Amino acid sequence: QDYTVTSVTGQYVNPPTSGTNDALSNMGNKDDGTYTVNLPFNVPYYGVSVDKITVCTNGYAFMNAVGYYTYGYSPVSLPQTGQYDGIVKVAMTDGDGRGTNAKLLYWSEGTAPNRRFIVTWQNWQHYSQTGSANFQAQFYESGRIQLAYSGSWTWNYTTGVGIDALAPDNRWSAPNNSSNYTFTGTPANDWRFEPDITSFTGRVMIEEVA
Repeated sequence: QDYTVTSVTGQYVNPPTSGTNDALSNMGNKDDGTYTVNLPFNVPYYGVSVDKITVCTNGYAFMNAVGYYTYGYSPVSLPQTGQYDGIVKVAMTDGDGRGTNAKLLYWSEGTAPNRRFIVTWQNWQHYSQTGSANFQAQFYESGRIQLAYSGSWTWNYTTGVGIDALAPDNRWSAPNNSSNYTFTGTPANDWRFEPDITSFTGRVMIEEVA
């Protein structure tokens, strides 16, 4: 399973007024903190079935909660192993959830087999506790992943985007096929990571051997 990365727009979903959970309320460290969430359905990811993710205040998540590094604030190159294994860089930078209105919301929506699980960093600041940004990761039951951004960002820091397979698989995907894709300022668009599906037509011949 590989991914095709395309630029899309208008994919950001405003959090519902009810039915969400705030991971930030479970973090003692709101500057460099993580929290692990069990998914309500499994997500296929580079051929692995993912049933939980770890979200981090610095704008990334770890598939299957394998990665564990909480203090990574400079965008890293892909592929990764060890502390960054299975990273999904939504907006990897020196993020900070200590702002008064900051929330790290998650919820699911839709019906099987077309559900999606959404994680949203809302009213997010930089470590300097200045500026504000809204961004999210959408994990689909089909394996699609969308990274979406909302509004004008009032910070101007280098921010990383891309996804990394779980070791020992060394595959990765990122915009422009760049191992360390970054942007600065307000994102120009959203990103869709669509799993490549191989289909076959015709007949399968099976020879029975006595």
